[in-house]
Amino acid sequence: MPKIRPGWTPKQSVYLQLAAIELLRVTLTGHGPEKYFNTFFDEWVAVYGKPTVPGGSTMEDTMSLYKIRFVATIEWHAFRGKWKTLSMKAHIYRLKTSL
Repeated sequence: MPKIRPGWTPKQSVYLQLAAIELLRVTLTGHGPEKYFNTFFDEWVAVYGKPTVPGGSTMEDTMSLYKIRFVATIEWHAFRGKWKTLSMKAHIYRLKTSL
């Protein structure tokens, strides 16, 4: 069973774990992750739709907070707090074997 972060469905958690593997690959090649995050976030919104806007908030604010949560979840899956202790290849291997 994949590790599921609160607020995401199991299917979304697996999808975010795959995104974490791809993030590590992009970072390993020396490219910045910003373009990857933007592209993947646009794909995510197209697949799962925009979040509901709570009362008293704007769509821009809601999307901004949603993207921050989205990026934080991918980074959590990718590194799990071990930013410097394991190599990128070790993180990729660990994620692949946990799926």
